[in-house]
Parts: sequence; structure tokens; C-alpha cells
Amino acid sequence: MQLTLTSALETGVKQVDDEHRVLITELNKLGDMLKADHIDVAAAQAFMTFLGTYTAKHFAHEEKCMHEARCPMATANKAAHTQFIHMFVSAKLRIGAGASMIKLRDLHTSLYQWVQSHIMKIDTGLRGCSAHHGAAR
Repeated sequence: MQLTLTSALETGVKQVDDEHRVLITELNKLGDMLKADHIDVAAAQAFMTFLGTYTAKHFAHEEKCMHEARCPMATANKAAHTQFIHMFVSAKLRIGAGASMIKLRDLHTSLYQWVQSHIMKIDTGLRGCSAHHGAAR
């Protein structure tokens, strides 16, 4: 599975959209890694480290933008981020107990579905808010 940040997934806030592109690029790299016959354990660990660090930074920025723009999706956004963090921590524990292709594929599928759904249903709520409240940072 490959995900692309199309205009339908853009928020109207350049930095948030740029951050989504980075996240999607890395998610697609995980998908490419899963096409191999064996697990590159170092690459899988690097992805997990990246994901934990990057999403914390991105979520904080996105939540700030929604708060400043008085976006009605701000509460749902924060709750979804909390859900993601729980999913990520659980996956990290399972993968840390022994990386397997099955665990990584399950993680990739979950991440792919979550990212696509989250951006489409929640993050795009910034579109109408950012123009009115100057959240385009």
C-alpha cells in the first residue's frame, strides 16, 4: 500500500501539509521494506524511533494550529492523537518482543488506515479555520 498526500488530504496549512508528506513518505518506506524476503531489523527499529519522535512533534504542532485557529475539530484531533499514541506504544512493545514480518505488516496496515482516515476526517477540518484565524504557520 502506498499513500499519497492529494489535494483532498491537504489542510491548507503549509507546514502541517509538509509534515504529513514526511510522515507519509516514511510510512511508504516501511511498506517498501515489507516487500523484501527478510526483515531489516535496524531499518524497522529506525522507523519506530522516527515514528515516535516525529509524531510527538507533529501532533503538538498540529494541535497548536487547531487551538489557535479555534478549529471545531481540535478536541477530536487531540483524542485521535491520544488513540494513535496508545496504538503505537502497544505496537512498539509487540515488535520489541521480536520483530516479525507479520507484526510489521499489521503495524503498516494499521498506520496506513489511521493516517489516511485521520487526515481526511479530522485534519482537513483546518481548511476552513486557518483562513479565518491565521493558523497558516
